[in-house]
Amino acid sequence: MRSAVLTAVHLLLVLVYVQDAAADDVTERVRYNCKTLYPAKPCGDGWYQIDIYRCAKYFWTRRTFRDADNNCRRLRGHLVSMHNAQEYSQVLCLAFRANKLKDHFWIGARSKYLWHSFRWTDNTPFEFERWAFFQPDREHGEECVEMNYETWGYWNNAVCSGKKYYVCARRS
Repeated sequence: MRSAVLTAVHLLLVLVYVQDAAADDVTERVRYNCKTLYPAKPCGDGWYQIDIYRCAKYFWTRRTFRDADNNCRRLRGHLVSMHNAQEYSQVLCLAFRANKLKDHFWIGARSKYLWHSFRWTDNTPFEFERWAFFQPDREHGEECVEMNYETWGYWNNAVCSGKKYYVCARRS
């Protein structure tokens, strides 16, 4: 019995090590891609270009989804929307450069009426997504979308009243 327990503990330690090594590998890949493929292109005052028309900024104040979007609107923008892999990668790199702790942050997607029908707060088409495995789920009240869930950069539907960092985007 004792050897079975020791074997189980040893196996658990190996799994923890492998998981940490895999997480470090993902972080290194993101760091490399952000430096070489998606370098920061400043727009001024902490804003960075994410496509040819828009600049985005990572905000270090935790706010509810509504308060975050209202602050973005005061700055002539919205919570960030992403429409293709390049914009997604620019936002991921923006967040990575701003916060290497991988904290969850609000993006501009929200469900309306049906849990699986999401829209961007800037009213652009919701045709691109990067959901985490088994997301979005049907948890009651999870109508807003956060990024950097579980695996670095994936999306999760979350309760809108939670306070998180956020990324705004506006026309450049």
